[in-house]
Amino acid sequence: MKKILVAAAAAATLLFSCGKEDPATGISVEQLFQSKATIEGVAHVNANTTGTTVENFAPAGTILIVTVDNREYGNSSTLDNDGKYVTTAIVGENGAFSVSVPAREDGAAVEVKINADPILVNVKLDNKEELQIFTVTEQTISVQKGLTYQKRIDYTIDANLIESADWKTGSYQVALKYNNGKELVAVPAGTEVKITIDKDEFFPARTNNLTFISVVKAGGLLELNLAAPTLLESGLPFSMESVFVADFITIEAGREKTQKFEFKMPTPTERTINGDVPKVDTDIVFGKGNPTEQIAADAQWGDASFNVTFFYDKTPSLADIDNYITIPEDARLTITEKRSAVNPSLSDVVKTMTYAEFVALTDGYATTAPDPALSNSSLIVEIKVNFITSRRTSANSVTPAINDSYKFNYQTSFSLRAGIPTVVGRVTQPETGVEVRNAKFISNASAENLTNNE
Repeated sequence: MKKILVAAAAAATLLFSCGKEDPATGISVEQLFQSKATIEGVAHVNANTTGTTVENFAPAGTILIVTVDNREYGNSSTLDNDGKYVTTAIVGENGAFSVSVPAREDGAAVEVKINADPILVNVKLDNKEELQIFTVTEQTISVQKGLTYQKRIDYTIDANLIESADWKTGSYQVALKYNNGKELVAVPAGTEVKITIDKDEFFPARTNNLTFISVVKAGGLLELNLAAPTLLESGLPFSMESVFVADFITIEAGREKTQKFEFKMPTPTERTINGDVPKVDTDIVFGKGNPTEQIAADAQWGDASFNVTFFYDKTPSLADIDNYITIPEDARLTITEKRSAVNPSLSDVVKTMTYAEFVALTDGYATTAPDPALSNSSLIVEIKVNFITSRRTSANSVTPAINDSYKFNYQTSFSLRAGIPTVVGRVTQPETGVEVRNAKFISNASAENLTNNE
């Protein structure tokens, strides 16, 4: 009588691929914690027979799954607390195994969990040899850096996996793929797939559905080996679920941009394994789900700068450009970066300073703006200037009078992009409609006569 062999990591959770590298940060636990603790031991197989306990070692090559919750490392600012460090220990001769795990540098204890896939082992029952399924109840052990610990792992018969159906061992293979934005590629090795077999497929029927986890191998290959009815008996139906996180690539302005997304196996994904005929199924392509990280609103921005020189007409009756002189140093500038026009989630930036402070910026006014290599947007910058100063009038063409109370108001705006230092040039009053690079001067610069001394 054959039994089901479940090739799964029973204690793993179906969220995304667990591994030694934290998927949220790309940082290896081993990079953060150089110290190690070692766990050594022996994996036993125990079977109660009629009046006799048979004790054997777990077969060589048996895999033990070792996990540590990231929160055990007490480094929440660097590691995702919901993630796990996962490694394996391979059982050798006479059930011996050894595994090292990262340990905290401060000497604090780290709780390690040890689990294993079910295995099939021949045992003697009533003087007859028969395959039985053995499982491990999850073991825990606390470890500290620099120390070696001894741990015994016991496999015991799982009565819930003993079925009366005379099924044969079958194999099932399928390649799992996803579109990364550029092409179809293999689902990452280590991605977990939840397998479910309905309880009514068994005889006698199980109390609950049989659910276990299988792990994707290199090249996106998923393999199952378990007992099932033959092809003539319609095989054994099962369903699969899986989710993992990976980069999705887009091309903007000729450059690649990546963002992490969930990728999900189509639901429901139902397949069949046959107990006598190996089956290689057609590829399964995961669909792109929701993003797991938001791109910062200004992620496509870079360094930018601009220069502007302001002049005013000292003698409006004369057309000569030499009449224009620079505005007073104590003139007030209000600079508004209209970031909300680029992305509503951003706030406008408003700064005020004197003209003297502005011209003292030898490399220009520095800020950030959309990078033309990544974005087609521009940042609109608006500058308002106001000051009061003396101005020569045209009351007398021979001896022009002086009026000391003229208020000047300027407003100009221009577009700004990263990596392109913008020299706006001369902003004069009351000239309008001048085009300099990407800057257009708004036509409401004016001079207001406050007191007439003519």
